[in-house]
Amino acid sequence: MRYAATSKTTTALLLSLFFLPGCKSLTQQVDELTNDGSYYKALQILTKKGAGVDISPKANKEAIQARILYQKKVEAYCKSSVDNALSSGFAR
Repeated sequence: MRYAATSKTTTALLLSLFFLPGCKSLTQQVDELTNDGSYYKALQILTKKGAGVDISPKANKEAIQARILYQKKVEAYCKSSVDNALSSGFAR
């Protein structure tokens, strides 16, 4: 019987680890996607939550916070790209 209890505990632990990534907050998802360079995928998720290119009046506080994070990450990426181009001798 002890083996059966251990097996059930192990199964429950593995299932919880399997479903854990789906429990990330919207801000965490956007942060991870933008860190990986998946800006389009992050924008798609934000759009589904009403905080994409056009922000819906129905968007909740978390969606707005995730959108602000997304915007800051895109701006940092673009600034870095421009700075790199300028330092390589490309004209504005």
